[in-house]
Amino acid sequence: MALWTASERLREAASTGAEAIVSCCPACKENFKDAAKNGMKVYDITELIAMAIGK
Repeated sequence: MALWTASERLREAASTGAEAIVSCCPACKENFKDAAKNGMKVYDITELIAMAIGK
């Protein structure tokens, strides 16, 4: 069920033109990574913050 849900969220994100998805939940991030067959990037919120401040 979690993999199906992750696939649906990724499909929805891709339909908007998104190139990445961000999660604050470690389990969700893993599910997104497992479901990301279309090459969409998956980040944890802390990774996004680090990229934003140049770390």
